[in-house]
Amino acid sequence: MKSKFNTRETADVYKLSMRPGRRRTKKTKEPSDMRTEDDQPGMVGILLPNANATGSFAAAAVLAAKTVSGDSNIPIDVRYGHSGAPDPAWRAVLCHGGQWGTWLREFKVSARMPAVMTDCVELHGTDDPLSRITMVDWQWDQAAYLAGAFAARIGEGQTSARRSAAPAIGLLAGPPVPTQRRIAAAYAAGALAAGFHGEIATIHANSFDDEQAGCRIAQNLVRELQCSVIAHTADSAGEAGCQTAQQYGVPTIGFIEPIGAHAAVLDSDVAGVVVELLTALGTGRELPHIFRAGLASGHLDLTLNDPNSATDVDSFRTHALSI
Repeated sequence: MKSKFNTRETADVYKLSMRPGRRRTKKTKEPSDMRTEDDQPGMVGILLPNANATGSFAAAAVLAAKTVSGDSNIPIDVRYGHSGAPDPAWRAVLCHGGQWGTWLREFKVSARMPAVMTDCVELHGTDDPLSRITMVDWQWDQAAYLAGAFAARIGEGQTSARRSAAPAIGLLAGPPVPTQRRIAAAYAAGALAAGFHGEIATIHANSFDDEQAGCRIAQNLVRELQCSVIAHTADSAGEAGCQTAQQYGVPTIGFIEPIGAHAAVLDSDVAGVVVELLTALGTGRELPHIFRAGLASGHLDLTLNDPNSATDVDSFRTHALSI
């Protein structure tokens, strides 16, 4: 059956007409299909910042929307850069990224329909409309702690003709929103826990998508700050930066993307989380105020290119789980 998946800015309604593996005729209905209108899965809007986003975080949301619309009878309406009021056709809405907090507050969306935002932001008091939505706590800081420990182990072993003192390690982080600040703190804590004695440099990119800026930051980390290992959590900007660092022979730790040439990658099942959330919204299942996606839930891990290096991080997992 062909998936009914709308990615246009219009309010066209696309619905799956039957369940996978079942046939229905106009004359008869199976008992399981005799639902009231309120029981039927409702359309779920999913909001993405813009159609030009190239990072894996945005791509995972699009993949999740296609998966849900193809595997269930939940209609999905994907909007890029939506700025107006919520569509009356939506039963619920999922906003991908913390930048949607302003929109959710402006239109008091939580008073109209169930809403999810795939990030955590600080609340503005008890009356904040965001106190009545579901926010996703990407516990990337847990994996960042492991990444810091791993970077420390391989960083201490790097010899650099550019540096006579203990080598530095670097983090090319995303914009300094709360989630990214937590990541930076955990990365440094993991390195210190592993006994790292050099400099731990963190530079926040202004955008997740500005790949040229990511390359410039990486050059600064490598050439000016002489980092012997660079990790990133800045989506496509960070990935471009890591590719620049690799040209200088510097080991890198990636984020969400396939491991490729990275020494390790913070592997986060963003698509799996969004599938679960969209399904819950479409079927009316209740969600908690904070949906945690971390090491314990199985949505997150630090994947190493060389499995023999696992001993470099395994001893730090217990503490990472407590973050």
